[in-house]
Amino acid sequence: EILPQALCSRYALRIGSATIPLVKIIRLILFPVSYPLAKCLDWMLGRELASTYSNAEMMQLLKIHVQENVIDQEAANAMTGALTYKNITVKQAMTPMERTFMLAVDEKLSFETIGKIFKTGYSRIPIYEISRNNVIGLLFVKDLIFIDPEDEVPIRSFIQIFGRSVHVVWPDDTLGDVLGELKKGRSHLAVVRDVNNEDESQDPFYEVRGIITLEDIVERILGDSIVDETDAFVDNKQSIRVDRGESFEWARLRLLDTKIVDEMLSASEISAVTAHLKTNYSDCFKLLTDSQLRRLVAGTPVSSFPTATQNVGSELPNELLYEKGVPNDAFTLILSGKVTILVGSENFRADLSSWSVLGKAALENKSWAPDFTAFVSDGPCRCVQIRHDAFAEAVDASVVERRTAEGRDFQHTRSMSGASAGDGDLVSIGESGRSTTSAEEHVPNRRGPVLARLFHAGNSKSEDSEESAKRTAGSVQFADGDGVIVYSSNDSTANGQSNELEADDSAEEKGVHGETS
Repeated sequence: EILPQALCSRYALRIGSATIPLVKIIRLILFPVSYPLAKCLDWMLGRELASTYSNAEMMQLLKIHVQENVIDQEAANAMTGALTYKNITVKQAMTPMERTFMLAVDEKLSFETIGKIFKTGYSRIPIYEISRNNVIGLLFVKDLIFIDPEDEVPIRSFIQIFGRSVHVVWPDDTLGDVLGELKKGRSHLAVVRDVNNEDESQDPFYEVRGIITLEDIVERILGDSIVDETDAFVDNKQSIRVDRGESFEWARLRLLDTKIVDEMLSASEISAVTAHLKTNYSDCFKLLTDSQLRRLVAGTPVSSFPTATQNVGSELPNELLYEKGVPNDAFTLILSGKVTILVGSENFRADLSSWSVLGKAALENKSWAPDFTAFVSDGPCRCVQIRHDAFAEAVDASVVERRTAEGRDFQHTRSMSGASAGDGDLVSIGESGRSTTSAEEHVPNRRGPVLARLFHAGNSKSEDSEESAKRTAGSVQFADGDGVIVYSSNDSTANGQSNELEADDSAEEKGVHGETS
């Protein structure tokens, strides 16, 4: 008896499928006896009851299935949540009042307010009047597409237009009942309100305890937190922050606001502007190192220009950023606002907006005159204007920075080489001096002699380096506009010292120190 039972319990389906023909034959033989007997039992005892399980028994069965690897844990959590969520009260799943983001009805939908809403990542914002316990409506973020931040529309007018009402629930309501109401399409957010009668000295009053959303209920059913692309926290208790790696720099939103005008750019704005110039206008700023470009942008004040006014009968507005044929040495990067340019003899009109540039040629030629006229057509226009002189100084500093880095690399290489490599060092020094001549050709005249002496002082044992320094001190080439202008050194001290270099070494060292100081 034991062996057949053990065998059939392990291979029940296989044995059962093999004995189907035999069972059918037995049923056919015993049918005249079994059918009347079954009918009598049904009439006397009633129909047989099926096996049923309570919620607790179902959850225990789910645990056994997880342990036996029949189903995974995530599926078990979802099934468990579906069995238990109807018995969970609202106060167990709601977001508390102190962690709820709300706006006052008297606020205005300015750029600052909309930016604050954008940072939260929420799609529905409760609106209160006088007290946070008096929620009078909801603001849907998708409705803000009709709003211009410059109009600063009052929130009171906004919620009256759209009429987003508030659905109220009680802390003791179950999630099953609340889900049934939210599924009807009235709202996906409900305010949890309760009666505060803790103080016996005053009358009871209604108090808002928090909010409950459809997402909170779904999270309870799934047994896990749902994190979308705008959530700042993993759970509604706001105890675990979402780790997104490189997060969005919120300070860059300031670039979109035409009313924020600072004297200088912020750190985030400096990074954004520097990356934009380096990536999209590399032909203009290729002579600058990254540090000098960042320093140039950080040291340039922010300019703000109002909308240009035009008199009746006048062909052009009164306030012009650029005037056709009039020299201008400014490179302009538009951060916000709109600039209109008039080009050609017939004044063809074109509009430029944020991140557009004007006057690239002014960086190369100080006396450059534009062939167009530009003025602010939609202000205030917030922009950064880089002058030619400031750009030229940044170019000089970039050459000094590169030369200093080359000198440090050379000194490091020289210190690492042995005494037996002395002749080879002299050759490499000479080659280094000749290779850097092209970089020196971009240095303005006033920096050429100093750089030549500094380079010669760091490589005093190289004859080729001396010749390179003399050539650099005598003349320097600087790319300007259409051609290359050669400047000759008029510094008498530099010329005298250059002659002394040919005379003797001691006079050369004095000349170097004198010129450097």
